[in-house]
Amino acid sequence: MEDRLYFDTSLQDYSVEQNITLDKACNLLLVKNAGTSVLLFDLDPLQPGESKVIGGNRNEVLVGRHQVSFRGAGVNLAIVTQKYYVEPPKYCL
Repeated sequence: MEDRLYFDTSLQDYSVEQNITLDKACNLLLVKNAGTSVLLFDLDPLQPGESKVIGGNRNEVLVGRHQVSFRGAGVNLAIVTQKYYVEPPKYCL
């Protein structure tokens, strides 16, 4: 039987241009444009309400640099969710 993997998630809001800090064990990154301006995720434009997912397969970890920036007038708001692997909680062992 294959070992079970454990994960958690985090949520971070961005409203100015900046790099996304990835967890060292990040397996999935979801970026949603929750504002009214155009969100540029790694220069890929996302209209208000749109989202993009970069997902990994089992045991894969996302590395590299990712950036959010904004174009046009309006409210700048990117919501970034990360799924990352964690050590198993003691009560699960």
